[in-house]
Amino acid sequence: MKNEAPYLREWIEFYKLVGVERFYLYNNESTDNTVELLQPYIRSGEVVLEHCPTSMRQVNNAYNHCLEYYGSESEWIAFIDIDEFLFPTNEDNLKTILDDYLEYPGLLVNWCCFGSSGHQTKPKGLTIENYTHRANSSCATSRTFKSIVKPSCVQACITPHNFLYFTGRKLKPVTENKIAFTQVGPRDHQTLTSSWQKIRINHYIIRSREEFIAKRSRGSALFNFARYTGDFFERHDRNAVEEDLTIQRFLPQLKQPFQNKLQNI
Repeated sequence: MKNEAPYLREWIEFYKLVGVERFYLYNNESTDNTVELLQPYIRSGEVVLEHCPTSMRQVNNAYNHCLEYYGSESEWIAFIDIDEFLFPTNEDNLKTILDDYLEYPGLLVNWCCFGSSGHQTKPKGLTIENYTHRANSSCATSRTFKSIVKPSCVQACITPHNFLYFTGRKLKPVTENKIAFTQVGPRDHQTLTSSWQKIRINHYIIRSREEFIAKRSRGSALFNFARYTGDFFERHDRNAVEEDLTIQRFLPQLKQPFQNKLQNI
């Protein structure tokens, strides 16, 4: 992550609500108040903060560092970004979902990609309340997945989406419908179809145009190339479904820890 302070507290508090117990965050030379903002979470033991030297900027290197140094501390680790909100579609806690996949080495969760919802400038309030327009489930990006893995079953990260699992295992990583994923190649980050019936990742990849421009100017924290170029905003500004409020059932609880500061978010 790089200069994500405006979004960090919402992101952490949201994940605490859905059952995440510890965060391993990789900071790429942020110049905002990221480190200061994280101090209460670091003191409580909820956040472990690593600083990424240039040599670790490739996302695979950061993920593999996490597996090597912290994998033994957790039964499951989800490898996700600050603009991704992973949550159970109908349940209240991720553990309830994961308990149904204990025999598998990994669970692949599809993106649900949100556009700008018509916002040109950064609106006041929280990401999950301001952005409600998303892409159709048939959109190619909706088949993209991120992984929740059992570190004890993983050899290494091979892409930001997929992992190399120990050979000789009878079972493979699966989708929420328990369909084994064995594909390798150019599309090894996408399932054949998308499914959000049990679990999903709301992906707020662009937010408003103003926020996207700021994101583009600071660059990607973990990729050694210019990622947000050309028509990236237009290609990802998908708003076909105008009202997806699935995640907003968490809003009342999410607002409580910092109710008096929402106007400044």
